[in-house]
Amino acid sequence: MEKKQDTVVNHEEDFDCDMSFKCNICKSSYSSRKFLNAHKLIHYKQNTNKCEICHKLFSTSSNLSTHKLVHTGKKPFKCNLCNKSFAHSSNLTVHKLTHSDQYSYTCKVCTMTFKTNSNLLSHYSIHTSEKLYKCDICKKSFFKKDQIAVHMMKHTGQKPFKCDICTVSFSIKGNLTAHKFTHFNQKTFKCDFCNKSYSIVGNLNRHISTHTKKKAPKK
Repeated sequence: MEKKQDTVVNHEEDFDCDMSFKCNICKSSYSSRKFLNAHKLIHYKQNTNKCEICHKLFSTSSNLSTHKLVHTGKKPFKCNLCNKSFAHSSNLTVHKLTHSDQYSYTCKVCTMTFKTNSNLLSHYSIHTSEKLYKCDICKKSFFKKDQIAVHMMKHTGQKPFKCDICTVSFSIKGNLTAHKFTHFNQKTFKCDFCNKSYSIVGNLNRHISTHTKKKAPKK
């Protein structure tokens, strides 16, 4: 859980609420130096390396190879502390910071502190309404990194959470948990209006709407 501290480390050069990091070539503006530097590459490099699956272009073959992991679902970089795996070594490096007790990244708007720069970026978007995480395939954008991770499974077809009873697979762990209730006929979600029970919370919510929905007045 992220926390506030009295003594904080500011990253004034990395963020600016006024989008003051401007490209000197095309005058595009960005809220961080990181995004400005990434943008400038399009002016200096030709994207000649093409992904044969989604046809996205990359400036280097190494960037293309890294991108292809999105389609294969391979995660060769494993954390030696919790065995969580990642597709990119840089993501593993950032992940290891979550095992630390240091909160070195500070939001200069509200002074909340974070363990990683990516968590700070995710938080910072609530002040700017800027969706920083963009899907390379369909260009849909998200506020948080975990949101785009779940979204990418729609493109890859990856469903890592498998039911050990009927082998049906899911892309989200919560959906697997809800599914398992159907095998044991456990109806743990009870309606407060009529005491009818359901095994899946979504079904309960739909049922509750029948109680709360206002009927149109008779003419």
